[in-house]
Order: sequence, then C-alpha cells, then structure tokens
Amino acid sequence: MKRMTWRALALAAALASPHLAAAKARPPEGTRKAADVYVLGSSSIGGRLGRDVARLFSDEDLKVYRFGRRSTGFARPDYFDWWAEVDKMPGLAEARVAVFYMGVNDTFAVWLRPGEREGGRKGPKWVSPHDDRWAEVYRDRVASLVQKLCDKGVAQVALLTPMDVADESRQGRLGPIREAQAAAAAQTSCGVAIATDGDIRAIKSSESQRNALRTADGNHATGKGTRLIMSRIRKKLLATLEAPAPEAPVGDVALDAQVVGALASTQPPAPLVAGAFVAAMHAEGPLEAPEPAALKPAALEPAAVEPVAVEAEPAAVEAGAVEPTTAEPTTAEPTTAEPTTAEPTAAEPTGEAPLWDAEDVPPGMAPPPSLKEQTGA
Repeated sequence: MKRMTWRALALAAALASPHLAAAKARPPEGTRKAADVYVLGSSSIGGRLGRDVARLFSDEDLKVYRFGRRSTGFARPDYFDWWAEVDKMPGLAEARVAVFYMGVNDTFAVWLRPGEREGGRKGPKWVSPHDDRWAEVYRDRVASLVQKLCDKGVAQVALLTPMDVADESRQGRLGPIREAQAAAAAQTSCGVAIATDGDIRAIKSSESQRNALRTADGNHATGKGTRLIMSRIRKKLLATLEAPAPEAPVGDVALDAQVVGALASTQPPAPLVAGAFVAAMHAEGPLEAPEPAALKPAALEPAAVEPVAVEAEPAAVEAGAVEPTTAEPTTAEPTTAEPTTAEPTAAEPTGEAPLWDAEDVPPGMAPPPSLKEQTGA
C-alpha cells in the first residue's frame, strides 16, 4: 500500500509539470478564453518549436493559446479534423495572429472528403502524391483551413512551412509540400507563408550535427535546432503583428468626408489584393497585403477660391483644388473597383519521389492506402 501511495504521488507530481500538462491536456470545452495569438499544429507545436513561438509573443505582453496534436496534418482529416477544431475555438474574431505548423505528416496520399471525390461518395477516397491532381488538391486543402481562420476574423495567419528533416527520402517529399503551402497562403485573404527550412547542409554534414539539430526520429528540432530556426523566423513572426485588422464592409462603416471625397473621385481606386503574396519566403519579413489606395484618407489642403454668386446649386466637385464653376449641378457617383484575386500557380511536385510506404505512417494513425491504390496499378 505504501508503494502504491508513493507511485500515486510521483504521478501527481509529473502531471503538475507545466510542460507535460501543456502536452497532455487542454481546458474543457466552453472554458477557454479568447487570446491575442493562437499557436496551432502538429507535435512540434506541442514541443520545443511551439513553446519558443508562444514565448516570443508572450514576451510582447500578448495572451497566447497553444495547442499541438501529434501525427496530424492537412492530408488526413479522417484522422483528426482541424477544420472542426477551429470551429470550437473562442475569440478568433479578436485574434491578431494565428500561427500554424504542419506538413511533415503529410508525405503520403491525401484523403478526400465525400464531397471532394470524383463520382460522389463512392468515388476514390485517396489522391496519391504521384497523381497529377495532388498538388492542386493539397494546395486547396491548406488554403481552405487558412481562409477559415481569416473568415473568422484573424488579422494574419502565419503558415510555417515544414522544417528540414534528417531522412533523405522524406526530405525530398517535403519540397512539393512546402511549395503547395506557400501557394495556398498566397491565395487567401490573410495568410502568409514563412519558411522554417535552411538546416539541411548542417544536418547532412555529420552525425554529431544531425544529433545536435534533430531528435532521434529526425523529424523534430532539438533545443539547439529550434533556436536556429527561431533566429531566422523571429522578425517575420513579429512582423505579423503589424497586419491591419480585417476591414468591416463599407455598409457597416460611417465614412468621413475625406473618404467620401476619395470614393467620388474620377480616378478609379486601386484593385484590392487578396492575401499576402510570398514570392520570396526568405525575405526579411512576410509581405503584407497593401491597403486599398482609394480608401486611404489623404491630407487635403483647402483650395483658395474666390467667392462667386451662382444662381443654381453648387456643383459637386471632385476632391482636390479645382476652379469654381457655374455649370449645371451634377453629382459624381462613387465608383469602386471590383476586388481581384490573383490566380496562384499550382505547385507541381518536382522529381520522381519514391513510393509512400507503411513506415512513413505517424504513430497512432491508420496506414495510407496500399501501393496498388496509390499508383492505380
């Protein structure tokens, strides 16, 4: 009995550890409060990378909510549905940033929801990485989750693309995944892709370097490896805090005189740009969507105009300094350009990747389809 008591005490002490508690448990549904920053993703978010990202924002006096679920990704919502999980999260409308890291677990076939299958519910359930459709299907899958966060009011979603891993075969498969994720972020209204890779030469240089930067499984960063990644992405993550909050529809905003004047201008406003395009993911900071040029209030100096006597009502004039006129009154109708969305280019897998096999399946996850299903042979 005494031995069992000590074991119980040891277990209670272990569960009291803040690191173990963060990895094992979450507050019950309905008790979680809104946060400024959400740090979400796979097991790396539950580990060192997630802790360092969360600490970066908490050091800015921001409230951070962190949740990592092992073996998850974008490819297998049948195993864990991140879309449904996001629907449970409170306070996203007030969130300044959401950081997502997933992808290392996506190096196999994509499972299709019934509505995504060709031929309906009974159609093929899987899209193999060797299928020409894979890049488009995976890109759209990632974009749908990022856009879901944007639609819920998150000002900026930072999508961390997968880090380098030790296994050469898996590292080769992550190239198309990184490309597809970057393209996906670019086609959303608030997403930006931030690259975490850049260590592969050091990892390959020696066994000691590999052990210093990656854990025994080769897929997770050690403390030193995490510090190296954070040294590259810290400024880019902090730059996401500068993203403006999503604008309310024009009908819900009381426009001031300068905005009305800008809308009445005969010069068409600049088209809105959807998303933060990431042509250079390794730049100093993530690119941000420019503000609509026509909606920026301009500093207008009053024009010096001689008073004149006119019989009719004064004509509505365009913003800026203009000569007074006695022409018939006219009213310039506000014109707004239709928002345009740049069509992203589907990221095509490069090279001939080896077949995915059961050894690639993360622990606890159902195996991918057989090689016959993947290849269609």
